[in-house]
Amino acid sequence: MQTVSAKIFSLIAMLLFFATVGLRLFMLLFDLSGFTVTIFYCLLSAAVAATAYNALRVKSYSQAFNFKSHFHFDIMSYIGALGFFTDFVNRCVGIYNSIESTEYQSRLYFIVQCVACTAAFLSSLYLVAVGISFNDLNYDFRQLKVFRFMPLLWSIALILLVMQDAVSFESNIDEILKQILLVCGVCFFYRFASETLAQDNESAGRATVLFGRLYSYIAAVYFIDRLMLLFSQKTAVSDFDGIFSVSALLICTFVFFFERNIVANEN
Repeated sequence: MQTVSAKIFSLIAMLLFFATVGLRLFMLLFDLSGFTVTIFYCLLSAAVAATAYNALRVKSYSQAFNFKSHFHFDIMSYIGALGFFTDFVNRCVGIYNSIESTEYQSRLYFIVQCVACTAAFLSSLYLVAVGISFNDLNYDFRQLKVFRFMPLLWSIALILLVMQDAVSFESNIDEILKQILLVCGVCFFYRFASETLAQDNESAGRATVLFGRLYSYIAAVYFIDRLMLLFSQKTAVSDFDGIFSVSALLICTFVFFFERNIVANEN
């Protein structure tokens, strides 16, 4: 169970993330930049710091996979699988359009995009297996040893794709948020793969809880940011990153409740 101080720090972190979103909306409505951007990053950094302190102050958590779900985690896994499948379809369309127009950036970029696409599809199947495990105690998804690294491979491939473009901290806030999200994704899915290798009754790592929370919060902020860009008519409904933000939100549903399940089972 969470202590009073843990709940207070959770509330502070959430309020800071809400303030970050509110400021971002204010910036889009009034087309603000300069010092306002500095305040935005300060709020985001403070929210991350509060989340990190709250997650790391706990000495130990319950095991990651005791299949005792408090949140219908099987359903949350299927929602996460839908997120990966949405990204798979989105990238398939992008690859097809690139082939049709012969305008893909380079051969390496095309290969990495194909790797990300394949990993997204296999990750969706993997999360379906996770959901089945939380619904049927006779089945253990951890036996699918090769698949455990697919979400991590997907995250790494996405990092490689965004690293090819230089972005401005002031004029490309949405792209910076995406990069932060992907870094958190690499860290979380590395920890998730590590947890599948852990012995039974072994406590979940504090880093698993930390990056699970950060991925969830940043994914929500990124989705709202893309939604605000859409409503302000600065992007289209079919925008690639906009659809990716939907995928990230669905995946973060799985990640968030995975982290919540660990905390709920804490002794």
